[in-house]
Amino acid sequence: MVPLIDVEVFLQSLKRPICALPIALFALAVVGTLWSDAPWATRLYAIGPTTKLLMLPLLFYHFERSGRGLRVFAAFLVSCVLLLVMSWIVVSIHGSH
Repeated sequence: MVPLIDVEVFLQSLKRPICALPIALFALAVVGTLWSDAPWATRLYAIGPTTKLLMLPLLFYHFERSGRGLRVFAAFLVSCVLLLVMSWIVVSIHGSH
């Protein structure tokens, strides 16, 4: 299955703040490595985790056009709330000792 991307619409979507922020954070990570004394291989390795941010604009574009976008957002919201509840449970159990 080949993903279909309307390049013109996708490039327009990159101008929105929600898509520009992950790109800006990646650019900041790249600029942050420029004054390092480490070898280039180490610098590129350090940038590696931030490259995942570059997938966010593609995911925003995909789920914006998909009928499942609202379901994905709802599932994300529910998982965040469950994680918050579990965190408070752990804090309350370990905080009382």
